[in-house]
Amino acid sequence: MDFNSKKSSVVTSIIFVCIFIGTLPITAVRAETTDEIRVIIIFDGVTPAAGIAQVTEKIGLFYVKYEYPNLPGIAATLTGGQIKALDKIPFVKGVEYDEKIVHIMLGSATVWFGVDNAVYDFDVDGDLDGLTTENGWPIYTENDIVIAIIDTGIDVTHFDLDEGKVIGWVDFVNGKLEPYDDHGHGTHVSSIAAGTGEGNSVYTGVAPGAALVGVKVIAKTGSGTISDVNAGIQWVINNKEKFGIEVLSMSIGISGSSDGTDSTSTLVNKAVENGIITVVAAGNEGPKKYSIGSPAAAENAITVGAMADVGELGFYLASFSSRGPTADERIKPDVVGPGVSLTAAEAGSTNGYVSKSGTSMSTPFVSGTVALMLHANTGLIDNHPNDIKSIIMSTAVDWGSSWDNTGKDIDYGAGRLDSYEAVKTAGNFVGTGPVVPAHEYKEDSLGGKGESDLWPYEVTDTNYPIAITLIIPDWKVVTPVKTDPDFDLYLYDPNGNKIASSLGVRRQETISVSITKLGTYTVEVYSYSGSGNYFFDISAGLGIEPPGQPALYSPADGTITNDNTPRFEWIKGSNAENHRLVVDNDPNFADGENVIDVTLITENYYDVPLPGLAPDNYWWKVCAYNAAGDNWSENTWVLEIIPAPPAQWNLIETWAGTVEAPAAWQVVETWTGTIQASAAWQVVETWTGTVSAPAQWSLIETWTGTVNAPAQWQAIETWTGTIKAPVMWRLIETWTGTVQAPAEWQLIETWTGTVEAPAAWQIVEGWTGTVEAPAAWQLIETWTGTIEAPIAEWQLIETWTGTVEAPAAWQVIEAWTGTVEATMPKLHIASIDMSKETIYRGPNAWTNAIATVTIVDADNNPVEGAKVYGHWGGLRSGDVSGVTDVNGRVTFETKYVKNASGEFTFTVDNVVLEGWIYDLEANEETSDSIEV
Repeated sequence: MDFNSKKSSVVTSIIFVCIFIGTLPITAVRAETTDEIRVIIIFDGVTPAAGIAQVTEKIGLFYVKYEYPNLPGIAATLTGGQIKALDKIPFVKGVEYDEKIVHIMLGSATVWFGVDNAVYDFDVDGDLDGLTTENGWPIYTENDIVIAIIDTGIDVTHFDLDEGKVIGWVDFVNGKLEPYDDHGHGTHVSSIAAGTGEGNSVYTGVAPGAALVGVKVIAKTGSGTISDVNAGIQWVINNKEKFGIEVLSMSIGISGSSDGTDSTSTLVNKAVENGIITVVAAGNEGPKKYSIGSPAAAENAITVGAMADVGELGFYLASFSSRGPTADERIKPDVVGPGVSLTAAEAGSTNGYVSKSGTSMSTPFVSGTVALMLHANTGLIDNHPNDIKSIIMSTAVDWGSSWDNTGKDIDYGAGRLDSYEAVKTAGNFVGTGPVVPAHEYKEDSLGGKGESDLWPYEVTDTNYPIAITLIIPDWKVVTPVKTDPDFDLYLYDPNGNKIASSLGVRRQETISVSITKLGTYTVEVYSYSGSGNYFFDISAGLGIEPPGQPALYSPADGTITNDNTPRFEWIKGSNAENHRLVVDNDPNFADGENVIDVTLITENYYDVPLPGLAPDNYWWKVCAYNAAGDNWSENTWVLEIIPAPPAQWNLIETWAGTVEAPAAWQVVETWTGTIQASAAWQVVETWTGTVSAPAQWSLIETWTGTVNAPAQWQAIETWTGTIKAPVMWRLIETWTGTVQAPAEWQLIETWTGTVEAPAAWQIVEGWTGTVEAPAAWQLIETWTGTIEAPIAEWQLIETWTGTVEAPAAWQVIEAWTGTVEATMPKLHIASIDMSKETIYRGPNAWTNAIATVTIVDADNNPVEGAKVYGHWGGLRSGDVSGVTDVNGRVTFETKYVKNASGEFTFTVDNVVLEGWIYDLEANEETSDSIEV
């Protein structure tokens, strides 16, 4: 641990720094103060009695409260060490924590602000180096994403913050060398940012794999001096490289209004200039304007206000959240995050949790989101921290009224934090975040006392609460007991009954209420006194649920195709009634002349005929529509199209130029140029040029040039050039050049050049040189040269000089000079075995699929080193590849799917191994599925 002692100079003027929790209500959720934890253990394949006996033998005695024969499982009380030991017992299927039910939890915020989906969809948690102990527990180092917490300290005896999570520490209050927290605030915010959830997985922090550095500047009384706070920031800057600090989280500050030039704000700006992304609490002095103090007013900081989440009766702006502008009229905060009743680690409890509200809570939530973004794209670590700030703000969901047409405002900043979209944008990922209740913004004015406006809303989903935030922008204090204007807020159900109201006298009125009835609800804004403007944001199950974003799959971005009818595939958008597929040669789809524009119902694919399209780049997108016609367009993908080959060519007497991929050619008398991939050629008398991959050639009397990969050649009397990969050769009397990979050779009387990969050779009478791993040799008397790889059989070779590599079958070769190398053995898919795995996180089940592909040769022996290309479909999609092991197997896993229902499908697209042929016809299967 590192520690810089405080200077002992006398502070003649002390200004206290207030932790932003104020006098807000705190609901304590305290677990037992011992290290014993109540759990439910689920067994697999053993009875509770047998499980108890075997577990006791392995981890020692423990208290059993209940047995559940039908689970099968037990309720028990174990120590933290015993719980860790359960991981090594194979028949223990799962462990759940037997905790009290609380009103709200950190897990609620991580769900509704998109953290849970981001962690599982994008496989990020802040554990950048991936180091673990032999038991699989993470090892925290400066190579992980590291968050410095300037606060009251960190209690490293709590299960969520132990095991070396705190890699650096300094105490500017008491000078202690080991981490501790004698107040509790710092432990709570540290747990929100990076708690592991080991004490209870429901309360897992935003970036549980991140490492922490603790900087204690606040005493157990909850206050401290500006000098200590500044010293803490300076210490973080000085120790950035030593501890690998990327993020600084500060849930502390001074009340009032700052212009951002004070010493603390200045040091925060310096921290950002030194490459440290700094996240600062806005404060708890709202809803009045000009309540952004120091260091929240720092220009370069990400200043965070507070909202509630759907688990706390809906998205609404916390009334206590401080508002801008700053003293110098800049817009702050920058964004608002979850800060109402977040439950996280309680200092001094070992495994207890406590609920707190404030911008102190929303700040570490944003800090944890930044850690996930850096894990998603490590390139952002070395870029300027303002890049991260820009992504946070650009992906926020816009709430409130624009301030000077900037898109930001002094209440919400850029809007509601969307952690999922922030991580997705940082990592350039594709995916869809959680479905949240609809949100609408309205603004108007009231002319005087007694006037009111009524706003009807059709509610079609009672799973979401109704939350309304009303702001009175021109509100002011007239006298100590009078404000102007004074507007009130009411909500009426479909029967006209008043179900909620907010009758305060401040700048903001708030309603949040759960509902059970569908129908038309009415919002009333009423003037108790005065006139002026107002605006409000409402969050509820309004209208029809918006459609989810469809995920594009195939053709992949940048695909080149000459297929007449390529198949466009995508994953259906949630709640989508139909889809619209659009293909255009304009990347902005702005010319109104789409190549393809078709509406489908529920299919996830469409075979599109593309007749006559010129070679070009095209772009395609899919829009999802719900029953109300709302749509969401996916990011577009580029597709290069090559026209399909012509069907047939006949009677070409003279030609100069290039032909690509004709299907059939006949009666070509004279030709100069290049032909690629013709299917069949006959009666070619004279030729000069290059031919690539014809299927069959007959009766060629004279030839000069290069032929690639013909299927069969017959009656070739004279030849000069290079031939690659013919299947069969017969009656070749004279030859000069190179032959690659023939399958069979017979009756070759004279030869000069190189032969690659014949199948079998027989009767070699004379040989001198080196032979490596031949399978069988007979009658070899003399040889000069080198033979590499196994040779199946050789006969009747009287004289030889040169190199032979792996021919399969040669017969009746009387004289030879040159090189022979390499036939290609065949491999294929023997099986695709599917399985699934389910883990439990709180009330939710997360399931992934596993596909094991086995590759064998023609004799069903496993093939090692083959690269298998495939893709997932169904509940997960995406292209994958891997290499087979010594048993011929390669395993692919999907990412986890929350509360999955449906099928995972795995399909092998190709198998590649240098020197081998992928035998499609021999495959036992190419695709398999498993249902959840």
